[in-house]
Amino acid sequence: MTIEELKAKYPNSDIWTLTVKNKHNVDISIYLREMDRIAYKVVSGLIAKDELQGVESFLRTLCVHGDVEGIISDFKALRSAAITILPMLTAEAGELKKN
Repeated sequence: MTIEELKAKYPNSDIWTLTVKNKHNVDISIYLREMDRIAYKVVSGLIAKDELQGVESFLRTLCVHGDVEGIISDFKALRSAAITILPMLTAEAGELKKN
């Protein structure tokens, strides 16, 4: 499936490509849809208790194409995915000033 086809299938979401290396140093790529509020709530709660379980849930919930189980079943790939996607759960700070 091409990125254009995925964008057509998920018109209200950005599509992200996640590429990590497995234990054999081979690239695995999957496509993820943009995180929504429901996914954020579930994943952030799991990550607070068990980081890797939260990342597994994140990948399974948001993956729209690719071998997500290939990443989840490979510890090196899963850790690489965690390091890459955990910053996505942090929002940018806004600005608050007294008028």
